[in-house]
Amino acid sequence: MLIGLLRLELLIPSAASLKDKRAAIRPLLAALMREFGASVAEVGAQDAWRRAEVAVCVVGGDRRHVNGVLSKAHDRAAAWSGEAMLGSSSMELLDAGGGGHGEAKAAGAADADSPALLNETWDATSD
Repeated sequence: MLIGLLRLELLIPSAASLKDKRAAIRPLLAALMREFGASVAEVGAQDAWRRAEVAVCVVGGDRRHVNGVLSKAHDRAAAWSGEAMLGSSSMELLDAGGGGHGEAKAAGAADADSPALLNETWDATSD
């Protein structure tokens, strides 16, 4: 089982209040949920008016599928034409083992069946 996490930093330069910020990011979050079947939530910078930290999470059995969904979600956020603009982003894949036998162990555990954390980072400002 693979768990994929995409972290997005969104910039909302025109926001003058938290209400403006939420109105700007809500359509993007809804589009990511609807188009990719992912769990999406604002997870940080919740009191900042002009910045939001958003997490997109996908669980699946195939690395190519999980990576592909998160890559497409990243591209969708980068191409978003609303008030929220993509700042930086990063992606993490956690291999939590197969078949659902037992619980995932902490990353870095000694045996071969422990989950492996695979990091990939994108910086949208360098595109």
